[in-house]
Amino acid sequence: MSRSVSAIFEQPILCDPGHYVMDGTGPRSLGTIKPRHITQVIYELSLENKWQYRLRFQDGDNAAYRLTITDLTWRYYCDSRRMHGESPQHIATSLLHLLQSNETYLRVGLARGWQKYPERCYIQLTGIYTFPDFFEGRTFADFAPDHK
Repeated sequence: MSRSVSAIFEQPILCDPGHYVMDGTGPRSLGTIKPRHITQVIYELSLENKWQYRLRFQDGDNAAYRLTITDLTWRYYCDSRRMHGESPQHIATSLLHLLQSNETYLRVGLARGWQKYPERCYIQLTGIYTFPDFFEGRTFADFAPDHK
């Protein structure tokens, strides 16, 4: 486990837009941190009418981040609650409280470059873990939408 996002990647964290490192640099592309403070869970529709899943937090170096959550269990869990009638704001608020009141760890990884910025590897959250486990051992398959 690392104390901060920059300690995971051992290279400068760049911004504009988002947080990223340059492709092909640094010793690793994945690590885990215990955030110092989680300030916001974001679950909302984007301007492109796509659901956004993001987390604002401060790491052990007090660096602030707003990162996309790519963890399928997290995404499907949020969507499942919304499909059962809960508002996205209520889901985000309840998850923020849950993360703040439990021991939480974040798995931080890198996305591959894309057409507009092929030389950048954007930082993302690939896993969110709490102790005790608020998913209670369930995985993304337990929350996946039914495609009958």
